Amino acid sequence: MKKIFVFAIAVFATLMISGCQKFLDVQPEGTPAAVGYFQSDQQAENAIKSIYAPMYDGDDGFGREIYWEQTATCMFVVGKTKGWSSTLSKMVPSGDEDPLSGTYKLFYQIISRANWIVDNLLEKSKTTELTPIEKRSLGEAYFQRGFLHFMIAYRFGCKTQGVPAVKYEEYDGADYDIPQQQPTVMDNYDMIIKDFEKAKEYLPRFETYSVAERGRAHEAAAVGMMARVYTYWAVYDSSKWDNVIACVNELEKTYGRDLAPTNHKLF
Repeated sequence: MKKIFVFAIAVFATLMISGCQKFLDVQPEGTPAAVGYFQSDQQAENAIKSIYAPMYDGDDGFGREIYWEQTATCMFVVGKTKGWSSTLSKMVPSGDEDPLSGTYKLFYQIISRANWIVDNLLEKSKTTELTPIEKRSLGEAYFQRGFLHFMIAYRFGCKTQGVPAVKYEEYDGADYDIPQQQPTVMDNYDMIIKDFEKAKEYLPRFETYSVAERGRAHEAAAVGMMARVYTYWAVYDSSKWDNVIACVNELEKTYGRDLAPTNHKLF
C-alpha cells in the first residue's frame, strides 16, 4: 500500500510539472532578466519609462539640482544659504558642486540605459521588423541619449578635451562601464548631432501624439535640439552657424514652428 501511495504522488508531481510548463515561461536560473526582452510593445514602453522617469523624479536631475545650477533660466537667484552658490553665481565652478556632480552621475546612468535600448532594438531590427511603438521607442532612446550627452558635454567639455562617451552599437565588445574619453568637445557634439539625426528618423511628428502622449520626444524636438547643439559648436567652429540657420529654417518651413517674437514670450 505504501509503495502504491508513493507511486501515486510521483505520478501526480510529474503531471503537475508538465502542466505548469505549458503555461509558465520558464527562464533558467542565472540568466539575466534582460535576455529575451523587447518581445512586446509593452516591454518597449517600460524600457523607455526607465530613461524618462529618473530625469525629473529626484534631486539630481530636472526635479531640483539642475535648476539650481541654471537658476531656472535666470528666473530666480541662487539661494544664499547654499554652500556652492557663490561659485556658480560668479561663474567659477569647481565641478564638485552638488548640481554638477550629482547630475553628471545621474545622466551617465540614464545614457547607459538608452545605450542598452538602442543596441537591443537595432539588433532585433536585423531579423524582425520593428512595430511602430518599438520604432518610436528607438527614436526616444536616441533622443534622450543625445540630449543628456549634450547636457554633460557643454558643461565639462572644452576645445582640448571632450567628455567620456560611447555608443554600444559602434564599439563591439567595449566595456560598457567605462565610456571612452573624446579628444575634444567637438567630437562629442558630432556624436550628439548624429543621435538627433537618428532620433528624427524614427520619431513621429508631434501632431500625431494623443494628449496623453505629449511630452515625449518628437521630430521637431530633435531638429530644435540640433540647432542648439550647433550653436554651442559654433563657439569653436564658426561655420556651424550655417547649420543653425538650416535647422531653424527647417523648423519653420517643415514643422510650422517659429521663433518667439520677444524674450518675454519664453516665460
